[in-house]
Amino acid sequence: MNKYMKRAIYLFGILSAFAFAGCDEDEFRDTDDGTEIVGPEGILNNLKATNLTDEGFPWYGLHAFGIDDLVRLKSWNVAQDGFIPVKTGGFDLAEQALDKIELEIGKTLFDRISIANVPNEHINRGIIVSQETALGAFGSTTDPNGCGHVSEGIGTTSYPPHNFYITETAEGGQVLDYVLTDGFYDATGTIDAVLYVHIGAPACENEIDLDLVIHEFGHALGMGPHFDGFGNGPAIDGNFWNVLYNLYNNPTGTTEDQLTILQVKF
Repeated sequence: MNKYMKRAIYLFGILSAFAFAGCDEDEFRDTDDGTEIVGPEGILNNLKATNLTDEGFPWYGLHAFGIDDLVRLKSWNVAQDGFIPVKTGGFDLAEQALDKIELEIGKTLFDRISIANVPNEHINRGIIVSQETALGAFGSTTDPNGCGHVSEGIGTTSYPPHNFYITETAEGGQVLDYVLTDGFYDATGTIDAVLYVHIGAPACENEIDLDLVIHEFGHALGMGPHFDGFGNGPAIDGNFWNVLYNLYNNPTGTTEDQLTILQVKF
């Protein structure tokens, strides 16, 4: 028997198109003292929980097949692909959010011009702000806390779906080679897609403020599961900014052992 068993295009059909509970504002539990602002070790742990991981929505979960290639920073690769196109539709809080993010990150990230007047259906890369289209838990249109989420389009909580094919395995089942196509990021960690930032909804009963809008942009920029200071507790605080700063001040695709962690909020 050959050492390696070839499998021609074995499709697992793993998609990131399953329903997502969204950002339920009921989780944003503000306290008088806020959350503890953690140091470099805690920043790394938060970064691992929300982005370096390959587990949890919206990440692909290839670790389930023993593949660790995507345990790396996943971000818009501004150095390679240019600034992130954003269509705010003139929404003032969105413009303020972009200003605040660039101020805190210490660099320009956004291109606010190139897709500003392009019909949504003709946009093939960037972030589109959509007002009054947020969905609640599991796509609910009646959730009073469903005031913001990120997805591939209007009327869905899904991210752009990916396709994963195992093309070669070892005799014991270890994956030796695979093909990853589509999705919203690739095997290098580069985010390259159209993502909608949904803000507000007819059923939303909570205040739409700058922190909420920045929180949703955080998701669109590559932050996945919540952590203390990002949805667990306040929508954002210093822990959020420390993670986002390090996400965009290390190269796309950086692995944990190559990271430079800096604390900018104390």
